[in-house]
Amino acid sequence: MIHRHLKTGKWTLAAIDSALERGNLEDWRELFGEARRDKKIAESILRVVSRPAQSGAMKLARNLVAGIYPELLQTVTNDGVDLQKKGIRRMQAGRLRAKLSSISEDWKMPEMNIYDID
Repeated sequence: MIHRHLKTGKWTLAAIDSALERGNLEDWRELFGEARRDKKIAESILRVVSRPAQSGAMKLARNLVAGIYPELLQTVTNDGVDLQKKGIRRMQAGRLRAKLSSISEDWKMPEMNIYDID
């Protein structure tokens, strides 16, 4: 797909936004085909669709990602914290996960343990 004025063949956040908002069925097939092959593309889709004012297309895209990678929208963390009990719904958990994915490797560093709450 040619994405607006973008000159990249990569699925950047802008390209994903363009495909979801202005793309046709073939564009969606291309995007979600890539999302099946590359989980980072699916995470990027969740970042794009996590903005407050969501169109029907954005809601559909979130649900398609959930169908491919349900764990991206889970509400129980890997260390057993139930986010629903803390007032965080499934959609919010997916949005947070997508937004925080860029710092997840840094957060796992031993120096970051000072921020842990017991």
